Amino acid sequence: MVVVPKDYFSMSAPLPVTLEEYRHIKDGKLFVYGYGFVKYLEVFSEEIRETRFCHCYEIADPSRLITEGFRPCVESPDSYHKAT
Repeated sequence: MVVVPKDYFSMSAPLPVTLEEYRHIKDGKLFVYGYGFVKYLEVFSEEIRETRFCHCYEIADPSRLITEGFRPCVESPDSYHKAT
C-alpha cells in the first residue's frame, strides 16, 4: 500500500478497554490516539523521507453521522502529519 503526503488510509482494530473506559470515550472524557511514522527511501532521489500520522478513536454517533473506529486526527498539531 502506498501512502503519499497528505493522504491516509482507514484502519480498524478492537479496542481493549473496559465498559467504563468505553463510556468515558463516548462522553468525551477519555481519548485514544494512535501516532506513528514511516521512514522510507525515495527511489528516484535516494533521499530518506518520513511520513507521520495521528489517528483518534471515535464511538459511533448517529447524530454526527460517524462510525466507530480510528479516524485521521486533523486537529492535532501539524507536526503530527508532517511529510518530507
